[in-house]
Amino acid sequence: MSATTSAATLLRELQEKADLLRIDTSGRIGINQAAMVCDVHPETLRNWHKRGRLSATRATGRRNLMFKLRDLAKAKATAHL
Repeated sequence: MSATTSAATLLRELQEKADLLRIDTSGRIGINQAAMVCDVHPETLRNWHKRGRLSATRATGRRNLMFKLRDLAKAKATAHL
């Protein structure tokens, strides 16, 4: 399975989990919600962001990151390769 295929598969899985958790993923989601959807610790997402593996935007606080579900799926797919 290629990285693109696994990212697409992961995106579907993350979307399904977000739907079950009733998290609106039409825009960007907060770091805690993103961590719940990805089954990782929020600090893992911060580390991925620091290393350039994951793009995010800053919200009101210094550590308040906002993520797109598509970017989360790509980062998680490359983390397991």
